[in-house]
This record gives sequence, structure tokens and C-alpha cells, in this order.
Amino acid sequence: MASFGERFLVDAPPGVMAPRPGGGGRGAAAGRAGPRQRQQQQQQAVPRAQPQQQQQQRYEAFPPPPEASVEQLTNMGFEREAVLRALRESHNNLERAADRLLTGG
Repeated sequence: MASFGERFLVDAPPGVMAPRPGGGGRGAAAGRAGPRQRQQQQQQAVPRAQPQQQQQQRYEAFPPPPEASVEQLTNMGFEREAVLRALRESHNNLERAADRLLTGG
């Protein structure tokens, strides 16, 4: 095992500490990745879904909107596709879907 001086000092003037060439910190000397390196490795290892795929997966978890809600909102003059989208985005909550359609959100 390398001593403290061998690990951190490389011909430095007295009282000045310099990192050892080749990344000689504790984590690298012990063969372990530091917290930042572990986080980067985890981020690289996890395949990320595209935002559209994430949205689609989120909506697939809910049952289809009740036909009565769809009919009520289409009778208010909204297009069926817009109604279905609003109901999915509001988790089949009729009031929230109507608000979303009325405010354009």
C-alpha cells in the first residue's frame, strides 16, 4: 500500500499538495468509483425512454375513458380525439378534462 505522501505528493514544494498523476485519489487508489462516477455509470447503464414513449406508457396504465364521459364532452361540441386525449391526460376525471378542453390546456 502506498503511503500518504506517495499517493498525493509529486515533487511539490513544501506545504503544497498536488494530485498524483493518473488520478491518485482515495477512490482511484482503492479501485472504487466515487459517487459522481457511480452516478454517471448508472445514468449510462439505464436506457432512457423518449418523452413520447414515457407519456404513452403512463396512459396505458389507466382504463379507457367511460363512453358516457366521452359522449357528454362531445355533445358540448369538442372533437372526439380531443376529448379522448383530455380524458387520458386527466386520468378519466370528467371535470378536469372539461377544464382542459375549455382552457386549451
